[in-house]
Amino acid sequence: MAIDVQRLVNITPISFHRSHTAHMRIDRVRCLLGYRDPWVNYDLFYDLLVKLVRFIADLGISACAIFASAVVEPALVFVCSPDTRQDGSSSTYDDQDGPDQSPDDQPESDHNCDDCGEKDVDDPSMSDPYPPICVSYGFALRLRGGRNSDESGDNDSDSEEFESAAAGSSSKCKRKSLPTKSRKSKGKGKARAEPDSDPEGAIQVTVGKGRSKGMFVNEVIELDSALEYWNVPPSDYPITYVVDLNDSPECLEALDKTFTVDAFLKKQCQDSLSGPTGSHVADKLAEVLILEEDVSVFCRRSNLSCGGSFSCSFAAPDHLVGLERWDDETMDDLISAPIRAAKMAEAGSLLALATEFYESVISKHCKSKGEDDSFECGGHAVMRDGLDHRFTKIPRGVRESILGQIFRGETVDVEDDDVVSARTHFRDGKHVRGKLSKNPCPAQILILIPIDGNDLRAVVMPKAGTPHNHPIFPRTKVPFAVASQYKKCIESTGPIGATTLRVDKSSSTRAILGGKLPQELHPSLISNRRRREMVRGSQLSRFPNGTGMQGANLVSSVWNEFEEDKSRAPADRYIHAVSTLADDTHVIITVNPDLAALTLDASWIMVDTTFVVVHGTVIGRVWSNCATREAFFLVWNGIFEAIETITGKALNFKVFSKSSSLLGALGDSEGAQAQALGDVIILRHLNLPEVDGMATVDVDTILMFVWKTCLVHFIRGVLALESHLDDYNLFQYLLSFPYLDSDVEITEYYTVCGTSLNPKLKAWWAHKLSYPWLLPSLNRRLSKISNKFWDLTPRDTNPIEGSHTQDNQVNNTNHSLIEAILLAHQFDSDNARVIKASVEFGIWENGNNSARARFSSQAARQARAQAKNAETATAEGGSRGLKARLAAAEQLTHSKDVEIQCLRSQLNSRNLTVPIPTKDSDAGPSMPQCKGAFSPTFIDISHSLKSDIAPSSSSPIAGPSKLPDLLFSGLLGVQPLFLPDSDLDYVDGLRSDRMNNVFEEMGCYAVDGDDEILASDPRPCSP
Repeated sequence: MAIDVQRLVNITPISFHRSHTAHMRIDRVRCLLGYRDPWVNYDLFYDLLVKLVRFIADLGISACAIFASAVVEPALVFVCSPDTRQDGSSSTYDDQDGPDQSPDDQPESDHNCDDCGEKDVDDPSMSDPYPPICVSYGFALRLRGGRNSDESGDNDSDSEEFESAAAGSSSKCKRKSLPTKSRKSKGKGKARAEPDSDPEGAIQVTVGKGRSKGMFVNEVIELDSALEYWNVPPSDYPITYVVDLNDSPECLEALDKTFTVDAFLKKQCQDSLSGPTGSHVADKLAEVLILEEDVSVFCRRSNLSCGGSFSCSFAAPDHLVGLERWDDETMDDLISAPIRAAKMAEAGSLLALATEFYESVISKHCKSKGEDDSFECGGHAVMRDGLDHRFTKIPRGVRESILGQIFRGETVDVEDDDVVSARTHFRDGKHVRGKLSKNPCPAQILILIPIDGNDLRAVVMPKAGTPHNHPIFPRTKVPFAVASQYKKCIESTGPIGATTLRVDKSSSTRAILGGKLPQELHPSLISNRRRREMVRGSQLSRFPNGTGMQGANLVSSVWNEFEEDKSRAPADRYIHAVSTLADDTHVIITVNPDLAALTLDASWIMVDTTFVVVHGTVIGRVWSNCATREAFFLVWNGIFEAIETITGKALNFKVFSKSSSLLGALGDSEGAQAQALGDVIILRHLNLPEVDGMATVDVDTILMFVWKTCLVHFIRGVLALESHLDDYNLFQYLLSFPYLDSDVEITEYYTVCGTSLNPKLKAWWAHKLSYPWLLPSLNRRLSKISNKFWDLTPRDTNPIEGSHTQDNQVNNTNHSLIEAILLAHQFDSDNARVIKASVEFGIWENGNNSARARFSSQAARQARAQAKNAETATAEGGSRGLKARLAAAEQLTHSKDVEIQCLRSQLNSRNLTVPIPTKDSDAGPSMPQCKGAFSPTFIDISHSLKSDIAPSSSSPIAGPSKLPDLLFSGLLGVQPLFLPDSDLDYVDGLRSDRMNNVFEEMGCYAVDGDDEILASDPRPCSP
């Protein structure tokens, strides 16, 4: 949730170029992110020396490892192999050629020039790493699997044919315990040689060389497609697979190349397999017997190893000890559950949000360029006061105090933060960064591929008795059969203007997939990226160069549908209430039953005629033709009633029930919907004073504990006043209300608005005062919501505004009421099925929606917007600065009138006081009188900063202040705290000769003829 802690009002961004800093007016400065010299951490020669020594040591260790693997290990194998190799069926895959090699015919090492020349450098599986895991639990675990010998004991069955059903595809398999039948040879070979002696009941796979007897297995399984996981057989029952792709050669065709058979098998395997592709040298080839009955087929050997897994350095060291995986059995507690727990913890921890934002910016460097655009700054992110060298602002949901402690490496102390996120690490209260360490996996696979390129067969032999030592990972690779089905859906929709949304929701897609969603076809298709890549691929194949283009009757029909819905079980209904008032107000409540349970875990409710929970999915919709308090009462009561009917549990707020998850509700400035919520809370007895001790049944008071008003809607209301205000400074001041954090500032704001003679401003202020809960719902100081709950809930309804766009993209507009409801029913049901699939397999539609990823994307969008604004300003040729000076000159014509109005208001409202309720007291301080016109006074605050790490008086974050402040004493109405007590008239002092000399040294000048408004000089005078 993005909540802007950078509380600024009308801040003009300052770029690297001096020409953009003219005529700045700054009302309030908070902490922003800037950059520091990139070499600041390398000033000490000792640090550089340590890095050099470590590099030399690592280089020496690597050289020793290479020497041992290239010289010592082959020598030991050469000496030991003749005496130890007794039976081919028990040999290992540690040597490259397996058991059918003699000691004198050892393969060359992986870095040999012959083998390197045969490697498939374009194989995508070679660069498809495992997702990193960071778990804090450890226990001995053995994943069940493997295959035993014939349970009947007869061990004489000829063959067993069955269907191996994968998700979304099936491949015909045939098990054999006897040699295969004769068929026409498709590869180079020679007459099959009879083995010297075969183990009883075993099938010989290869012909041995020298004293080796070759490789034997107990079972051969024939396949016509690749498997996603190759099951590991037990050591006493080795098996092999024969994959025949001759009937489907199109599976090897990619957009710009053709795969080999072994590259295709690796690409389809969900495990990360890597290794040499095998040599074509004659004496390195294997004679395979099971591909043909009478002829041996020469094949190259591809010895592949599992890529293993990666663990965080702070994970429990024994979390994988004892774990053995033999087959593709999935375990939710090792895949989906940790991901879900991390996401929930991340959303409920202020410490996690600050840490993730820190991680998102600390790895970036400043791209600001010099005046001649010849170099980039290259500095890294630091926190500093002011706007100097700003590249991004701190999001609203990130606390400055926590972020500052992390930046300075101090001990972090967060009150009442009982949620621990697995993605952030702290030791002794200080933030530390973990490193990913690789956990090698002993599992290996040998693939024998005919050297004849027209023979699209392969023999796959998993190493028997050597299981994987890590759990199964999410199925993120799209199998060929699944991709083919989805491509048919794309073709039926048409590549012109095709998007994943249109393809997924097309009726032709349902027909092709048999009523299934693409996300249900295979777990990999849950990822938006995978589907988007296939849509993009289809578009590129069609357009290689791109597209080049960036009433009563209505209610009665709904009532009939509602009557049909009532015949179903409550848990299966979609329309849960249809209400009609005497004034023809109609309210229809629709809730998806599969998504209703998500509200019990929601952190907040967002209101904009639809309800969105923390999971980001619409769970209920309200259809109404009226916005009165009575209509919204039916809305709120209908939603609470429907959720309780479906789930059997009452929805409540955490402030009233500690076991609930709802922190608050967020809506626009519509008073009726908030008041109706208070009515429902009282009616449904959500607040029980005898239980939680909150002895109140007053609607206005209750709303102060649960309701927040959208900040964007408040700003829109102030923007509507801009054209009716004579003083632009007053307009800026009105925008600052949500950021006021003291009783004095709030009282001054009440005074300015309450004594204004502007009719538009008076009407606007009267509306705000008419609802006692409205202003507290905008200001953290006035609200009764706890500071933690306030920071964890959004400040605007922008997320739900985006849901309207998505609805219109799928369902379009201009439908009748019943059609719109039925289309929404289908749309919500689809979302429920996608979420169900995500929970089951642990793969989310957008895998990059962590707090860190969101912060990075947010910063990138801001950077693009700033760059675009800079280009626009450059194109205007400086006209923006002229417009600013013109506006300042026009403002001077009204300054005297404003001063006269303020003086008259003092005479007409002497001793005026307005009580302000706050968290600490029911009545606020009295409002002081207005002191004068809105004329800015220059005040130098740089004397309070001793060094680059001096603390700021207005922020807990250390950092220098590079700019002077222009404080408007007429608006503040109080003496700044950092000014000394003195009889000096600061206004007259500004006009004195002494102060003129000071201002010349400070680089300031007047922008009007009366020397009343001063601004910083963009080009300081030379000494």
